Amino acid sequence: MNKPITTKKSQAKKIFLILTGIIILIIIGFFASIPVFDKLDQNRFDALDKQMQVIFQKLQTTANNTDTWKYETVCSANMSGWMTTGNYNCTTLISLERSVASIQEIDDLQTKYYPVIDSDNILKQKTDLDFQLPNDFGQKFVISSAEKHYTEVKSGIECSYLIKLNQDKTKENTENSAYGSIIDGGIGNLRISLSCSETARSSWY
Repeated sequence: MNKPITTKKSQAKKIFLILTGIIILIIIGFFASIPVFDKLDQNRFDALDKQMQVIFQKLQTTANNTDTWKYETVCSANMSGWMTTGNYNCTTLISLERSVASIQEIDDLQTKYYPVIDSDNILKQKTDLDFQLPNDFGQKFVISSAEKHYTEVKSGIECSYLIKLNQDKTKENTENSAYGSIIDGGIGNLRISLSCSETARSSWY
């Protein structure tokens, strides 16, 4: 009379052991895969770093010691409120910053350096060059900019080109920092940059 009950208990025990085994295998598989995914992620950001250094070297060559380009890589922990999320935002940044005193200087710098970046097959175009404000940049000596977005081919990470005319840092304040504001004193600060950034599994830079 007790045999069917014993059989059901035995089957239930087998099912429990099988499910427990599957869960353990999933957990083991998850932790075993972490180093693999970490390595793949690191390879992406290493590839980005190498590719951006190629563009940086080309810009330095084009500058021919007349302008000082800078290159940097940085990772910062992403936050959710006051807690870290466990991942990072990793960025490569190529930049040039200098004083300018005329629209002609801005146009000359744009003509000199933009094609070096825009024509490089390391980058795939995502957007056209966007002028802000359209009737100001390259035409009036006011706060204005132009921006274009790309994808770095090997890593698939998104990049942004930005050229922006700001007030000289010694004269900048809340009243004269809006787009369209006239550059005080006839001397502005021009910044040209190419930045590439994405969420990373670790701090690779």
